[in-house]
Amino acid sequence: MGVHKIDLKGFFRLAFQVTNKLSIKAVTRENLPYFWGWIAVSIWLYAYFLPMGGFTLKVSLFEEIVGDTTFYFYVMLVSGSLIPLLFDGKKFVPASFYSVIVSLVCFISVLFLGPGIPSKIIMLIAVPCIGHIFIAHVYAFFMVLNNSEKFYSMILVVLFPRVLMYIKPILSSTQIKPHPFAILIFFIMITLAFSTYFIKSRADTVPSFQKVKAPIKAYSLMPVIFIVFALNDVIAPAALQQMSGFANSQIESYYFGGILAGLAVILFLQARFSMNICIMLNLSFAFLALGFVVDIVRMQYPDARLVSAVCFGVAYSIGIVNIYYIAGFMIKKFRSIYFYLAGFLISSLCY
Repeated sequence: MGVHKIDLKGFFRLAFQVTNKLSIKAVTRENLPYFWGWIAVSIWLYAYFLPMGGFTLKVSLFEEIVGDTTFYFYVMLVSGSLIPLLFDGKKFVPASFYSVIVSLVCFISVLFLGPGIPSKIIMLIAVPCIGHIFIAHVYAFFMVLNNSEKFYSMILVVLFPRVLMYIKPILSSTQIKPHPFAILIFFIMITLAFSTYFIKSRADTVPSFQKVKAPIKAYSLMPVIFIVFALNDVIAPAALQQMSGFANSQIESYYFGGILAGLAVILFLQARFSMNICIMLNLSFAFLALGFVVDIVRMQYPDARLVSAVCFGVAYSIGIVNIYYIAGFMIKKFRSIYFYLAGFLISSLCY
């Protein structure tokens, strides 16, 4: 099949300029399982599983069972990357229901068994299932959700894990059994079981990618994706971890405040001015640059570290929300399996 003939200049102008306000009213009832599933899976992974980044909400449950989680992370990453290479989304997205059930059984099993060899083996079974669940919802985010659903789901994907991170000390100090975090994981998996069952029952509504090539110039988005993820999800948090002279909770508070400020800026600029998405990305890079510059002078001015934390927080929320939105817009427009896989593999390589 040949290459689509697309007015690339006009397309990029459309991709980077939101001509209509993205209304929350555009979130459809039919897509609510995909909308919630994307949020739930992101909380699950970003808050409890992914090993990178300095300000992730980690609980000791997984680490107590398997020890070093790095190997398990790579198993998840590789299995999740292979699934869209081997199967059509029309098949593996609805089939994520079975992976949710297997993961739920594994989760309950290790809670009863506790740390040990059997639990490590069970988690090795669960991890590819987690990769399958994640990649299925990534696919649905790009190919099923409309523009407003992409935008507002990403607002919540950025917000919820950080809220949990912020209240982690409070929840960790409770004597409730089982632990509140274990209850939360269980609740997320139960809701995913219901939402993926709904998706499985309406498998015909899941679109397929086509084996067509996106325009060569469209791939200029790939290094932008890599840079945004690397700076916001890895390098900036690592820089904040190196800050001394302040309690971690204080740094985290200012970082969290910056994230909230960034989300408020996104919502205001989009709702009030329908601001060009590309300008929002430039705003993210500007706050990153400011954060790194301020970090350089922290030896003379120790309080500048807090300003740096705020800047990194603002940059994170603006950058992550908008790069997902842009990538989602372009992937759904081109419907090219090669373009989609290139974006996914580039982001995986970053981590």
